[in-house]
Amino acid sequence: MRTTEVWDSPPIAINLKEVFLGFPGDPRWSSASRALKHKFTQDNNEVDPAPGSEFFNETKTLQKVVYSKLMEHAFSCSLKDLLVTRINMIFKPYDIDYHNVVKLDACLGTLKTMRCADSIRVWKTWINGWATSYRYHSTNLYPCLLGCHGEPDDFSHYVRCSHLYALCRFLISNTSADPLTRYGLANPCTDNYLIVCCVFGGYHAAHRLAVGGRIGPISKELLTGAQTRRLWSVFAEAFHAEARELGVQPRKFSLPQFISFLADNTTPIELPNHQGWQTPTLVGGFVRSEFPGNMLRGGSGEVNSQEICFGIYFVAHSCDLQRRVL
Repeated sequence: MRTTEVWDSPPIAINLKEVFLGFPGDPRWSSASRALKHKFTQDNNEVDPAPGSEFFNETKTLQKVVYSKLMEHAFSCSLKDLLVTRINMIFKPYDIDYHNVVKLDACLGTLKTMRCADSIRVWKTWINGWATSYRYHSTNLYPCLLGCHGEPDDFSHYVRCSHLYALCRFLISNTSADPLTRYGLANPCTDNYLIVCCVFGGYHAAHRLAVGGRIGPISKELLTGAQTRRLWSVFAEAFHAEARELGVQPRKFSLPQFISFLADNTTPIELPNHQGWQTPTLVGGFVRSEFPGNMLRGGSGEVNSQEICFGIYFVAHSCDLQRRVL
């Protein structure tokens, strides 16, 4: 008898029955349950075994059989499949060229040459493993912790975050404008991966400061000028700490120099042609570029032809940001 009108979940007997039947109402398990039932029927002389029958009592490797079928059918995703899924999610709605630009075998091969702790940080970056408030579905959802107006504290934003790019460009002068190269997915090399480790440490230091409440209450839409300056400094300090351990040589950070760097960098940087982007122009503090139609797809799946602001930010034309920061 079901008692869900009293309890918040079905009784364990009902759960066990659902397990034995292979969760018939859940399509995620249908393939694995069919394979298990077929295996049990075969091993029981083509007779479907009943719950609690001698067949199950006499099968010594029952747990091993169940585990192997579940892993084969319900958890058959390889690491490469997982990586493709997460990368597509991060860079949505842009299409990633896995034949000519992002060569995952080369990426994973380069990753294997690094220390375990460092490769884990790069791997976490690729699979959207940053501890952002949006990924954790936190009660307090933060804005971009580096100062972008109206942008979420989410890794899909940080891959194109104008302020994160500016910080990286200031600290490491040859930082690529292409986010696929910057995060080690295109043209993989250990030098880029070490910088990804530094960025990983810098973000999480800023995140800990925000979560700990040491910069005061944070609006969901925008940081204050004081909060932005503090988080920039904490990011840079953690970046330097990681860099010392990894043998990376970043530029010394100071807030006045960084703000001057932002104000002086008014020359747009061209995005790589291998992505199909045309030469961008500087518009309102952002680099705009006309994308090919097949690169952009909206939520309805239809092609969008509008220009897209692609996250390289220079504040020389942004008086509002200068007022907030200075």
